Amino acid sequence: MRTIELANAILRQGSYTRAAAVSLAWRILNRYPERLREAAIDLARGGAPALQVNELSLEDVRDMAQVGSFEALELLEIMEEDPAAGDQLLMRLARHDGRGRP
Repeated sequence: MRTIELANAILRQGSYTRAAAVSLAWRILNRYPERLREAAIDLARGGAPALQVNELSLEDVRDMAQVGSFEALELLEIMEEDPAAGDQLLMRLARHDGRGRP
């Protein structure tokens, strides 16, 4: 998938500016681990990837943080890279809405 194609899918599903969507698409295609990159491409094509990081699925993170799919994918990438920082960030987002980790 090309960067612009992924950026367009991100724009359709999220609350990104065009520049932010292009930047995220480039990061996904060039810096994300393969399984997260494949999940993003699946999302862009309308799929629902069965992805888990630290026992949390994409859907779990999306629901807890009240964000879209690509935002949840970004949080999962952080959780995979730095589990402690990712958990802390997710907890702050979830607490803001009065919920905690399942």
